[in-house]
Amino acid sequence: MNTDEISYTYRTLQKLHAAHPDDTFYFIMGADSLAYFINWVHPEIISSLAILLVVNRGNYSINDLTAMADEINGLFPADIRFLECPKYNISSRYIRKALCDGFDMQEQLPPEVLAYIRQKELYHIKKYHEKQI
Repeated sequence: MNTDEISYTYRTLQKLHAAHPDDTFYFIMGADSLAYFINWVHPEIISSLAILLVVNRGNYSINDLTAMADEINGLFPADIRFLECPKYNISSRYIRKALCDGFDMQEQLPPEVLAYIRQKELYHIKKYHEKQI
């Protein structure tokens, strides 16, 4: 979705939901993001439009994750599910900035992901600095 407005997650999900009202959406985030999710812009809207899939990339225990989910659900309903997957010590923000700055990310990203990014011409310098992805 190309737009000149700030790309808040809740706005993107609202547009996706309007375009595909019968689809189920999932929003993947790291456990570190879940820790401050209640401070995001309209987390209640995000939670109402998507199932939250949380990847534990930090040193959070299942008790820590459950406590975070319980705190969020105490404020507004959220379907939060935890995923187990290999841990990579790299953030999406770092990947976007590195690609924008022209760094070769072949060792950090699967070939299919890098090919998709290149095909769709994502993360150009101008786009990154203007919109602060």
